[in-house]
Amino acid sequence: MTVIPLDQLGALVVLALTDSLSVGTLLVPVWLLTVPGRIRAHRVLLYLTAVLTTYVAIGVALLAGGRTVFDRATGILATPGFSVAQFVVGVALFISSFAFDTKAARARAAARTQSGTGRLPRWRDRAMADQHSTGVIASHTTTWIASFVALVAYCVVMVVPAVVLTVARVTAKGLVEAPLRRL
Repeated sequence: MTVIPLDQLGALVVLALTDSLSVGTLLVPVWLLTVPGRIRAHRVLLYLTAVLTTYVAIGVALLAGGRTVFDRATGILATPGFSVAQFVVGVALFISSFAFDTKAARARAAARTQSGTGRLPRWRDRAMADQHSTGVIASHTTTWIASFVALVAYCVVMVVPAVVLTVARVTAKGLVEAPLRRL
């Protein structure tokens, strides 16, 4: 089993904590914790278990697909022709990006940013974090078991803030209830 370098491990923890701030991993549990009446911690924990299981399943699918493509393309990726093609595609994408960067497009983007709308940028940022974390895990682990353990650890770190809030809400209701309601 390959050990993930500390700098990459730190990046994975930061990405997992960033993932923990999403609607599904933090806002929904906070909403469940602020429902009036007796707190039903088992519902919150069941929800978080479902989120964790879903993220692990998606991560395994990404790892499987990525490893399959990478294993089959290793020979091609090492050729000078591929490097040249990659460079040409990169330059073409860079140049074509200026065609989409018009004054009208910038004005629309600024308006969406100010109004808080626009699902694509939020989805893209979340998807990039997930893909980056899966890429780090895939590139620094050599066995499926190591990849799976790293992926599960990533997903556990991702739900830890919501679990901590749940435990705090159950054990220290008076101290935690008001700040949770303000969120």
